[in-house]
Amino acid sequence: MMGNALLRLSKLSTWVSPLSWLPLSGLALLLNTEPLLASPGKMGALKEWIQKVAAPGRESADVRALISKGVYWYERYRFDLAGQSFSKALLLEPGNTEVLKWHGLTDLAKGDVVTAGIWLERLEKSDSPLNIHAIELRQMLRVSTTKRQAMAEVRYMSETAATSDKWVAQLKSIFDQEPIGLAAQEYYTLLARSPAHRDEARGKLQMLARRFPNEKRYKDMLAKISPAPEKQEVAAQKKAAPVQVKPDVTAQVTTPEPEPTSVEPPTIGFAEAQALSQQGLDLAQKGQVEEGIALMRQAVLYLPDYPWFRYDLAITLNASTDPAERTLAAQVMKEGLEFNQDPDMYFANALVASQQDRNQDALNLLQQVPREDWSLSMAQMDGRLRYSNHLDEVNTLNQSGSYNELNQKIRARPEFRAEAEIMALEESLKQRMKPTLDMAYDNSVISGSQGISNIATREIPLEVRLPLDLSNTLFFRADQMRLDAGDLRDNANINNTRDFGKLDTLTDEQLAQQVGQSTPNNYSGYMLGMGLTRGAYRFDLGRPVGDFPVQSWVGGVQYKMDLGEASLRIDLARRMVGGSVLSRVGAVDPVTGEVWGGARRNGLTAVYYQPLQLKMDFVGIARLNRITGENIPSNNEVNLQGILSRTVYANKTQKVEVGASLFLWSFSRNMSFYTFGQGGYFSPQAFGSLTLPITWTGKTDQWSWSTQLSIGASESRSDDALRYPGFEAVDAQVQARNGTADPLLTFTGGPGGGTSTGIKIQVERKLSDQVSMGGFAQIDRSEGFNPDLLQIFLRWTPEAQVQLNSPPEPVTPYSRF
Repeated sequence: MMGNALLRLSKLSTWVSPLSWLPLSGLALLLNTEPLLASPGKMGALKEWIQKVAAPGRESADVRALISKGVYWYERYRFDLAGQSFSKALLLEPGNTEVLKWHGLTDLAKGDVVTAGIWLERLEKSDSPLNIHAIELRQMLRVSTTKRQAMAEVRYMSETAATSDKWVAQLKSIFDQEPIGLAAQEYYTLLARSPAHRDEARGKLQMLARRFPNEKRYKDMLAKISPAPEKQEVAAQKKAAPVQVKPDVTAQVTTPEPEPTSVEPPTIGFAEAQALSQQGLDLAQKGQVEEGIALMRQAVLYLPDYPWFRYDLAITLNASTDPAERTLAAQVMKEGLEFNQDPDMYFANALVASQQDRNQDALNLLQQVPREDWSLSMAQMDGRLRYSNHLDEVNTLNQSGSYNELNQKIRARPEFRAEAEIMALEESLKQRMKPTLDMAYDNSVISGSQGISNIATREIPLEVRLPLDLSNTLFFRADQMRLDAGDLRDNANINNTRDFGKLDTLTDEQLAQQVGQSTPNNYSGYMLGMGLTRGAYRFDLGRPVGDFPVQSWVGGVQYKMDLGEASLRIDLARRMVGGSVLSRVGAVDPVTGEVWGGARRNGLTAVYYQPLQLKMDFVGIARLNRITGENIPSNNEVNLQGILSRTVYANKTQKVEVGASLFLWSFSRNMSFYTFGQGGYFSPQAFGSLTLPITWTGKTDQWSWSTQLSIGASESRSDDALRYPGFEAVDAQVQARNGTADPLLTFTGGPGGGTSTGIKIQVERKLSDQVSMGGFAQIDRSEGFNPDLLQIFLRWTPEAQVQLNSPPEPVTPYSRF
């Protein structure tokens, strides 16, 4: 039957001759010939395809040169340069199946199995009935994934001269058809280790060499497996020596009394040791870790030179939370090198080192293996480790704000620039060189006494950022701001107005006349500022302008420090104190026209971030400030806050976190009131709160959002406060009006606190490539404090793609920096 098929196929010689790289016998074998050639329809398809691919100029000299260049770099483990050559070839001939194959093999060598599978799908969809390139890539995917462990076992058994019939049968079961290309290289090299099958391996390679005369690798393989038979037998006898048990110092299983010296140590076969190791793994996975480790130790004891029994034991030990067990895992692997220095033992050691985040150790172990002896998995691991180290370095530069150095680092390693993370960083660097404009409408309300503690704020922040280079960006702020406390005449109780300024010095008639007039406590103007971000630093300086009573400057220096997984941010700044019109921009006394208030925080803030576990984070905040202002005494503020958060659910687009926040706060003076000399800001002498938030954040291509619900409880204590601190003469005027001579007048302090609830919603939507729009709403409810805040913001990047942040980042008004 086969002869008849070849006879029929030979009649095609008049139109198949251009395919000199594939003789007719090769066509028959690769096509599983008999069923195909027996079908006239399939023969027609074959003839049509061969005529098409054999047409003059089918593969240009440029494409052939690019393929050769790519293979050159592939064989030298420069998969980045190989991929570039194959990509260029594919641009010239998108359907070239050889190029598609090499693309897949290159991605497989880089460890990207998914992308290699995509190339295979493209190959299998090609109209080539002789798709030898798809066969080669499919075989390599198979031995690199589902049959990886089986191949490792075959390598070991072939080196230890285990019964050749067994491991040869296992080797042949791995392939569902005759191997070709890289798969053939590994297959026949292993097969030739069996003296009984060495001639078979050489014969198959000779057939491949004849079938593919342009494939140099088959001839190279033939040269490598052609030592004299006697040399093969000597090597086999050396390998066949019984495996003797050598006590393993890491074993902690009960052992019998030492045997007499005249008794040979016990020996055991590979299959028995493998069964022990597998039983141990199964027990460990079921939770019987100690029993499983004991069995795996025995397997290592019996075959101390087999790397993968050691590897199973090491990764089980490494999974422990006990540092001593993790140290022992590294020791188990290191001891294996005393018994065996073959590539697999170094590879297994490198795998454990990598799992212990000892990437440089892993790289050093791989370097002990000559490049020509590297397996595909070793090449993949080497690439992954080098990329991991590179990624750590660039992320450190990115987090520290060293963007010019980051750009240089990325460009210095072109082999990694096609990686997704690096591409994203490069894109972010491009974005940094584009101007941006952020603006918002921000409205907040804190209910209180009309004309005094009530505050309705409307701000329209505007920020323009102009990059000077990657690390230096100028920014300008021009925020329109209106602060409205209301009008004193709208106060429901006229006696409440005596708690503002020096109104308490007036008689009842004078007070009624004063308050009866329009006495607004409202101001408007702009918060102007400019600043510079320079790497990890940010500098800014600004001031309020308009009809604000107090227009003192604000500004600061911020520094961000990368501490490995942790980070630290330090702010040395002078900022507005929120809470009321009086505290932010000051007020004018209706009686005398004097100005007071406009409190400013002058001090240091440190924010420390530390991931505690894979899904748990800690943030610690410390503040130390001295608060000053116009005609108000200075005050000292200390604040400590600790925040724990844990991710309880996460997928690619969203996550849910629960947390706990402990907040401690203290001021040296109680400056919470609104009479002349008081500050108008909440300032208890002791305050503590515990808040429990739950947060849902998410991001898609077009949307970004964050929602937080929280409940909490607080306790506070405030001292009695002088009514007119620093202005005892005002006390005397009040006492004269009252006809008394009491001690200094005070506001009564006392305990406070209660429960609180809150909700915060942030959302952002990409409207176009350059524009995004978002909203922010926050409502808090607690005893005596009920702020509401609403913001709508717009972000415009006229020369670049707008980037959605997760969670969304509303525009912070300059007054609340």
